[in-house]
Amino acid sequence: MGLLFKKPKKRRPKQHPHARSVQLILVVFVLFALAGHFRTMQSDPTNNSIAEIRNSIVEAVPPIPLDYATYKSPIPEIHTINIKDDTLGDGEPAVCGHTVSVAYTAKTLDDAVINDHADADKPLTFRIGEHKTMEALEQGVVGMAKHGTRTIFAPAAAAYDMKGFSRDDVPKDTRVAFHVELLDITPPLPDAEHNVFHLLDVKTGFGPMVLCGEKVKVHLTVKDIEGKTIYSTKDKDKEPVTFTIGRSEVFLGLEQGVIGLKNEGIRSLIVSPAFQKTMNGNESELKIPFPSKQSVLVDVEALP
Repeated sequence: MGLLFKKPKKRRPKQHPHARSVQLILVVFVLFALAGHFRTMQSDPTNNSIAEIRNSIVEAVPPIPLDYATYKSPIPEIHTINIKDDTLGDGEPAVCGHTVSVAYTAKTLDDAVINDHADADKPLTFRIGEHKTMEALEQGVVGMAKHGTRTIFAPAAAAYDMKGFSRDDVPKDTRVAFHVELLDITPPLPDAEHNVFHLLDVKTGFGPMVLCGEKVKVHLTVKDIEGKTIYSTKDKDKEPVTFTIGRSEVFLGLEQGVIGLKNEGIRSLIVSPAFQKTMNGNESELKIPFPSKQSVLVDVEALP
């Protein structure tokens, strides 16, 4: 998927009146990570060498300029949640695994106020993919930047009809509009201007896609810039890797790069040193001898 995304610019409120799907976790991550990617590919011979391993991924899959604000993810929704950005914030977007703090109010689609809210003094804080808040809020903040505001339109099944979130003042089957402000995002992502993250789907696979917060089992092979294998779970003394997306258990490039894979799907990732670390800076459960200050090619195969 050789896509060149542009970082969102600040715009005045109500400049994007349309609603769109919010299964954007992988798309938003690639949007951020690929900013400046093609300038880097042209100037860094290390990255050019890796591209040649796959018959030059960049040349084989021409970049397609896309407008961040109007892009709709190809990943199907679990529930039909739509969003409308009222104001775009500053900096990096929220992706799977980020811990975010939000202020919000809630209304029915008939504009009746629901007595459920959070504010800057007492924000709602949760980790995307941990599934400890309503699906509408967890999925709906993906792609937001700090200080951005967004309206999330959600069916009851993704809001107050969810187990543990029912309220006496909200009738069953009530569709809801959440008005959300993103107050904070942690931890910061690598600087997208100087780091490369690129992916290509080699084989589509079948069945449902792997989404944020789900457990996935994969085979992976890591190669250096010369194409030499430095780590493979297919070696006799190795086993497939199992991890939960969004928990910072493996290096960032792999964690975000498997989102959207289907069973037996195969994907190639070009991962720069900054994405060879975990999101939270903790020690990875994978002990891979990454070469110093070099990008690597990672082939990933999703297993049942």
